[in-house]
Amino acid sequence: MEYKLSLLGEQMQGARRDADQMRTAVGTLVRGVAHEIKNPLNAISLRLETLRMRITDEVPEAESEIDLVSNEVQRLDRVVRTFLDLNKPMELEIKEFDPGELAATVLEIIRPSATQANVKLELVKPPRPFFRPRRPRPDRAGLAQHRQERDSGSRQRGLGPHDRVDGEWKLRDCGDR
Repeated sequence: MEYKLSLLGEQMQGARRDADQMRTAVGTLVRGVAHEIKNPLNAISLRLETLRMRITDEVPEAESEIDLVSNEVQRLDRVVRTFLDLNKPMELEIKEFDPGELAATVLEIIRPSATQANVKLELVKPPRPFFRPRRPRPDRAGLAQHRQERDSGSRQRGLGPHDRVDGEWKLRDCGDR
């Protein structure tokens, strides 16, 4: 058993090394592609401004065409910056949170589509604040959205605590079935 765990640990370390090497290679590729795209975009942008200064007095209708091309260059520059941002490693910030606040946010996100589907949403908060670390659960917003899409007609949905003492949140269906 100990040998198998040791072997599994070595395999995981090898996979982690491979993933790190792949991440490094992808990062190098992304930076290179972004560089090759941004350089011509910068040159185009500078040339457009030069053209704008030289020609707009003589041909005023050219201003709108130059603006159009300039806006597209800016849009492409934003796309490249977003592309670079996606390659940056993300920092995970772990902190305590109020599950009631999270539930309220989830309900506000799905409220417009719930209203369209004739579904009334309500939030029932527990009598006292609570926090109990648990294993990860399915995405509450996804669960609520799925239930809402699954059911049709006029229904009432609520996100509230179980009657148990630990105050675990659940989706409560108050509609007729």
